[in-house]
Amino acid sequence: MKTKEYDYRATQKYIKENLRNISLMCNKKYDDDILVWLDSQDNKQGYLKALIRADMARQGFTRKDNEQEGEK
Repeated sequence: MKTKEYDYRATQKYIKENLRNISLMCNKKYDDDILVWLDSQDNKQGYLKALIRADMARQGFTRKDNEQEGEK
C-alpha cells in the first residue's frame, strides 16, 4: 500500500513542478465547427501545440524573446 501512496505523491510533485494546465471552453452552438474539427484530430494536444508553434515561427518569436520579457 505504501508503494501506491509514494507513487501518487511522486506523480503529484512532478505535476506541480513541471506541468501547467490550460483550458479552452467552446460554445456548442457557436463553436460547433471548431469542436467538429478538433474531434476529427487524433491528437488534439499535439495539433494545438503544432498550430501555436507554427504561428510563433511565422511571427519570429524565439525563447530569447520570452526570456527578455521576463526580465522587464
